[in-house]
Amino acid sequence: MNNQNAQSKQILRLNDVIKKVGLSRSSIFKMIDANSFPQSISLNERAIGWLSSEVDDWIDYRISISKQLNTQQLKELK
Repeated sequence: MNNQNAQSKQILRLNDVIKKVGLSRSSIFKMIDANSFPQSISLNERAIGWLSSEVDDWIDYRISISKQLNTQQLKELK
């Protein structure tokens, strides 16, 4: 398995996700309920995790949206 493929298969636990995205536990679960954050996967009866690649894609999407909004806001100020 190459390094890129291994990274896409990495599973993050909740504390890792919280650190990575900078949101609280309750915010993450509210966003999951609203279908605006990647769904967790079941690891066993009591543990869940998130695919690192899906969390990374979500971060990239949020950055893109933020930049689009900032560009649009700057145009409106002119």
